[in-house]
Amino acid sequence: RRILSQFLDVSSTDPDDQRRARLLNILLLGMIVLTTLALSAVLLAGIAGLESADRIVILGLGSLVMLLGLVIIFLINRYLWGWLASALFLLLLIAISAAVDQPQEVANGRSLVMFAIPIMMASVVLPPYVSFVAAGLCSLVITAVALGAQLVPNPFAMIMFFALALVSWLAARGLERALAESRVLNLELQAQAEQLRVMD
Repeated sequence: RRILSQFLDVSSTDPDDQRRARLLNILLLGMIVLTTLALSAVLLAGIAGLESADRIVILGLGSLVMLLGLVIIFLINRYLWGWLASALFLLLLIAISAAVDQPQEVANGRSLVMFAIPIMMASVVLPPYVSFVAAGLCSLVITAVALGAQLVPNPFAMIMFFALALVSWLAARGLERALAESRVLNLELQAQAEQLRVMD
């Protein structure tokens, strides 16, 4: 556990940035494991002849690109800038959400649910207001996909994206406020403990 904790830790003077970067590392590590398993499953399906060669190549390349992207984002978060790694992670999630299904499903169907993930993640790995930016990007992506496929964009989905961003923002703001109050209280308790030690 200690080695894993050291592996996930990120050095930062700001406790909020450190918490976000650590959460991002946990998410990235989990996704790296899942993507590795998916790539292994694709290779095994290819060897067993369960899928066509074209589909195996597409799924294999997609999984490999995803795995490389996640590893690069992890390294950026660990050794460079957490905010850049978080932004790249959100863009990767949005791109995956747009590429995971047929255009009509992305614009008006079952794949719309996938866009909720980057919106919720935005307020966890970046400052809370970024959930609105993620909702705007998701709305732009589904509009572009819909217009590219000569479909009508789904305005109800876009309204729901911004409603979800509002809920994520409120929850993240409440958490950050509670953590800030906890840090202040901790500092006050430490100061009182020092005063008691001096008095003794």
